[in-house]
Formats: sequence, structure tokens, C-alpha cells
Amino acid sequence: SSLSRNMQPARTLGAAGTALVLVAAAAMCGLTVVAGVSQAPAVSDIPCSSDLDCSLNGVCVAGHCACDAPWTHSADGTEACSVLAMLPHAPDHRPAYGGPHLNNTLFGHWNISSWGGNVIRGSDGLFHLYVSAVPGGTGLLGWGRRCRIDHAVAKDPLGPFELQDTALPAEAHNAAPLVAPNGSLLIFDIYSFLFASESLNGPWRPVHSHIHCNNPAPAFHPNGSAFVACHNGIIELFRSDNIWGGVWTPVGQSLSYPAAWGGNTSPYLHVEDPFLWIDTRSNFHLLFHRWDYRDGYPANASQTEPLLVSGHAFSTDGFDWHYNSAQQPYDAAITFANGTVQHVSSMERPHLTFDPESGRATHLVTGVSPYWNTARPCDGCNADKGASAHSCCRCKLTPGLDFTYTLVTALNTSTIPARS
Repeated sequence: SSLSRNMQPARTLGAAGTALVLVAAAAMCGLTVVAGVSQAPAVSDIPCSSDLDCSLNGVCVAGHCACDAPWTHSADGTEACSVLAMLPHAPDHRPAYGGPHLNNTLFGHWNISSWGGNVIRGSDGLFHLYVSAVPGGTGLLGWGRRCRIDHAVAKDPLGPFELQDTALPAEAHNAAPLVAPNGSLLIFDIYSFLFASESLNGPWRPVHSHIHCNNPAPAFHPNGSAFVACHNGIIELFRSDNIWGGVWTPVGQSLSYPAAWGGNTSPYLHVEDPFLWIDTRSNFHLLFHRWDYRDGYPANASQTEPLLVSGHAFSTDGFDWHYNSAQQPYDAAITFANGTVQHVSSMERPHLTFDPESGRATHLVTGVSPYWNTARPCDGCNADKGASAHSCCRCKLTPGLDFTYTLVTALNTSTIPARS
């Protein structure tokens, strides 16, 4: 996980929580009142013969899956432990970093756009966010040369976080902070791969590494080995038994996606932004940003519904991978405790934070492109791949619409038992 025992994680917030029911949006701001609320779904009779049938996010007990919180079953009852149970935000919630300084998460123009990262709790009792940030009010479009990795702090893991310092100046992007087994602090990024420090406040020194790795997603195995997933056109996994020596070796073949994900050659369905973690049973997991170029306006008869933003893969050994396809782990929507839902054009760069005692994921961190335009979803955004005149996945890079922020969402860590 991205947190260690000496760097305490985000505490679990709240108890059972509720699941909000989404309905069609009817306002330009992307907000709608939901038809009602329901409790987290009860465990259905999804038979299992091994933990693989539980997406490795649970265990097979007496022929049925007992999910690890915060994971629950797909709504259609065909896949076990494959969907993240999210807790609603307070109605006056602000983004964790970037975005409006008002108490809302709506689209607007602001000085700093940000695009995801992750949180570490320090010995000072504060939560430390290392986040990809684009200053100057230019939006995400200028990320290539302007993006830096900011270090921001908060008393609450949900934020909002206040800038402490710039951990890595431009050009630095896709912050992936991690605590090494020896207690050193690490930041992986797409330009220089790896930096280290003995303090949350830096300074950060480069660690020379022999690897080509775009969008690095690091994790440590219980045996001390480091693994990193890279998006080098396709997702590849590498291993190092000594990160300070800089040698990384491939683990198996690159990932091969199932037909339900479009395989590896679909012109419309794509996968990127891996987040890697190794659970308490030493199983491997990957959380992805997935997208469909056809999602947009006007609606394409073949587009993915709901709007595609996430995916989950799992493996017992890092070699043989399995994929959930019935329902994505989370949707492109922000839910609130007052019964409203805000739809967004994209949620990317997923990261999870974990409680080190239980090993449970407690929070989801994402980069959010909040532009929506409810009556005509994603109208005004650029076209892409000839699939949509206004593709939702392009809103984040459309001039004037490219203002983004980082959102931290609490997860439901209540245990849902297996049916006896």
C-alpha cells in the first residue's frame, strides 16, 4: 500500500453509509436530485469455487464470496467483489486540490488545475498529498511543460489541502507517492521515474533506474520486492529486488485485455493510468482509467453506458490476469449526502489509500474533469477518433473546458458478510 505503519493512513470515516441511486440529469451544472437512497446491497448468491471467483477482493466461504470492504458485488449479481462501495460527500464539499475555492465541486475557471496523486499520513498527524498540478490558470491542456508535483497538507484526508511546497518542479507529472520498507519516502513520476527523500518535506533526490516506464504504478510485496506497472502502449509489470540499484526486470508478458474490454486493438476502447496494489493475501490488483472514445454528444448507439472511466484486473502471481467486466468499479459521478449527484466528463489517475492495520482501502483519489453540460453531455468538447463529435474523454484537453481538480472520496469500510 501507499502507507506504512510509521506513516499512519487516513482513518476510516463514518460507518455503513448509503448507496445513492442515480437518475437522469436535468440541469446544466451536472447536478440532479436522486430518486431515493438505498442501503449498501446485500450479498447475493454468486457461487464460487475459489477466491478468483471473488475477484481476489474477498474469499470463497462455503461456496459464496465474502467481500473485503469496501468491495461489493456488481448490480446484476454476476460478478463478486468487483465494485467499490463509495460514501457520499457532504453537500458543501470542496475538491481536495485545485478547483473552486467555493464550497462546491462544479465546473469553473480557477488558477490551479490538478490531476490526481495520493495521500500519506505523517507522524505530525497531518495528511500529505503529492499531486500533479498545473499553475497559472491555463488548465490541464498545458500539462506537458507546466505540470509540477505539489506537496499539500490537510487535517482531513478528504481535504481541502493547502500548498506546503513544490516537491518536484516542472516537468513532473502523475505523482505516485509511496513509503519504502526502510521508511524512505518515494515519488514516482512519468518523466524521471523515481525520487527519494527521508522527509515528507524533501529535499527529493533522483534515483537512477534502468527502466522505460510511462505512468508508473509502484507497490511493495510483503517479501520486500518492489513492483511497478507501466503504461508503455500496453500495461507491463516490472520487478526490482533493490530499487536503489536501479535494476528492473519484466514480469511475464504485457497484459492482454478481454473482448469485453475491446481486446488490445479496439480503436475506441482504451486502458491507461494503472494503479497497482498487493493485498494482505499477496494477490496483485490493478485499477485503471478506461474510456470509450464514442462516449459523448451526440450519443453514439454503440457507446458505453454509463460513461466508461474505470476497470479492475487481478492476479494471484502477477503473471496470469483476470478482469471484471459486468460493472466498472466506480462511475463518473460525485454523490452527495443530500441526495444529489454531479456527473462529470471523466475521472482518471485512480489511486487508493489503505489502512495498514486492516489492509482495507479507505479512500479513492482521482483526477476529475468536471465539465458536463447535462442536457447535451460533453457538448463543446473536442472530437476524437471520428467516434464522437464531442468526446467526453477530450473535455479535459479542450481549451476553456480543461479546468480540472483532484477529488478524494471516502469508501464504505463496513464488512458485508457472505450469505450462509
